Amino acid sequence: MRNSNRRLLSATVVFLGSISLSPTAPAQTTYTFTKIADTNIFSSPLLTRPSLNDEGAVAFIATASDGGHGVFVGRGGENELSDYTAIALNQPPVVVTGLGSYVGSHVAYAVVATNATPRLSIFSSDGFTPQLILGGLGVGQQGSSFPILMNRLGQIAYVSKGNAGRGGLDVAQNGSSRTIYSVPATVTRGKLECTGILDRRDGNLQVADGGTLIFLGGFRNLPVNPTACLVFCREALTAATRRCSYSKARTSRIPTT
Repeated sequence: MRNSNRRLLSATVVFLGSISLSPTAPAQTTYTFTKIADTNIFSSPLLTRPSLNDEGAVAFIATASDGGHGVFVGRGGENELSDYTAIALNQPPVVVTGLGSYVGSHVAYAVVATNATPRLSIFSSDGFTPQLILGGLGVGQQGSSFPILMNRLGQIAYVSKGNAGRGGLDVAQNGSSRTIYSVPATVTRGKLECTGILDRRDGNLQVADGGTLIFLGGFRNLPVNPTACLVFCREALTAATRRCSYSKARTSRIPTT
């Protein structure tokens, strides 16, 4: 009886093991779509890339059916224009031109004052209290990163113009900015240096919450003595040519059978 129980127990374990090791059918992926905006309320919704926060709210630039143009926030389930949160609307001569990160309850956006001398400013707002991040930029002379990548401290990184137009990296917050790195006017030989900040339209310029700058740039490291480098390279090339010639000579003397 004891042996039969052992055999039964062994058979049961193997059977359960077979079930656990057998391939299972993959679970079917189910997607849920939530409508945020349509042309019943907005005549031209989603004129730029929308921005999503951690709670699932969506910020977007659109022109409403009543003619108002600017940044709106939707959470799904809105039935009329008043259900949306208006973050910033055009107030001529100030025009909303860009949308940035949606962090917490604040959306970053850019406006341009279309006066005789257009100026670009960047704000963040929850729809009630706008906060200036950076103001007074000369359009075409200085540029912020687009899309505007704001961190949780309300900071953005942007390229400033300095050192005879070579530029540098600045961080702005609460209407003031500080320079983090200035591109040198001349390159110091023997030192790895950034010689320029590359195209930032795809959002490759940002400052992390801890203050680390992330950017795409061009770097150069020139030799301290370029003449010595040329001599070394020429001698190395000559030595390589001699080794190649010697190898060919030895190969040609191998007797054939």
